[in-house]
Amino acid sequence: FGLNIPANPSAPEAIETLTATAAGGGKIHCQWSYSTRMVSTRLLTKRTTGSEIDDDFVSAGTTGGLEKTLERFVASVVVQVKAIPYNDGGDGSESPTGTVTVT
Repeated sequence: FGLNIPANPSAPEAIETLTATAAGGGKIHCQWSYSTRMVSTRLLTKRTTGSEIDDDFVSAGTTGGLEKTLERFVASVVVQVKAIPYNDGGDGSESPTGTVTVT
């Protein structure tokens, strides 16, 4: 009777590409491809070398864009980065993992 049925949102598609680049000064610049229906992106990192190796991926924050610079890493540490798109329908599949040696 004139009422609209609420939308049943679908989770976003997977992010197909992710590039992680050493930006100097302990920074990593990350860029990824757009994912259909994504509203924002959750970034995860994992240090695989150095004195503080991570057992699993840890949160590195969120962003509404398609790139973000991550800071406060130690030079010469190898870091893996992945991105997960999300919206009100939930999380999409994670991106491929990018690996970078911090400078």
